[in-house]
Amino acid sequence: MSTSLHAQSPNRYKPATVAIYKTTQDSVQLAHLDRLLEMAYQKTRPQLDYIDSLEKARTIFARQAILKMKRLYYADENKTPIDSLFLINDLSRVTAVSIEGKKLKSLPRILSHCKNLQQLEIVNCSLRKIQRLPSLRKLTTVSILNNSSQKRVLFGKNKTISSFTIHGENTRSHPSRFRNLSSLKTLDLSECALTEFPRDISQNKKLEELILQHNAITLEKDMLPKLKSLKRLGLQHNNIARFQLQFQTSHR
Repeated sequence: MSTSLHAQSPNRYKPATVAIYKTTQDSVQLAHLDRLLEMAYQKTRPQLDYIDSLEKARTIFARQAILKMKRLYYADENKTPIDSLFLINDLSRVTAVSIEGKKLKSLPRILSHCKNLQQLEIVNCSLRKIQRLPSLRKLTTVSILNNSSQKRVLFGKNKTISSFTIHGENTRSHPSRFRNLSSLKTLDLSECALTEFPRDISQNKKLEELILQHNAITLEKDMLPKLKSLKRLGLQHNNIARFQLQFQTSHR
């Protein structure tokens, strides 16, 4: 069996972005320029020179006024909201749950009654710990988006989770290790402001897909960990000038 390297990975989430301005007045001024542009385009005979000057002025001002673009994350509408579980008589029918905007130290106990839960999404929360829930024997996919906890998320030992995703700029909440997820095959840490590879990632022997796009990894003081099962690696949009990869290839 040969191991291949793929440059791209499916875009699982498409969060909206909002601008973070230096001052409130800057945001007001930019909104005013947008309004002037809108009015100029709506005229029966648009003055192209005037529109061109407005667009140039807006571009210059935006570069000075906007500090950064911040991503916003929303719950998946196809998943059952956590609060709705209290209204469902037969929780064994629930296969996908979304928890949004909650202050959580650990996962809600009601999840333990969702015997057939396969997907769990945690959005805009402050989760501290994913404890071991023996009853969730079918849980395979977990996503944590924009977690605001000031401490790293901890994991109980788990043998069912095969896909784990974390997105968000709050590096204080990112797990430092994933070795308790012994069945992990896909790990997506895109847009996490990472500067290096996850620690001890080589201990996840079954990992096949590692996505680290849109981070700040340089590979200057870091080396690609040895992952014998790795088939896909996403490193686009980092600060990497060049690097060499060597994969072991075995033939039957």
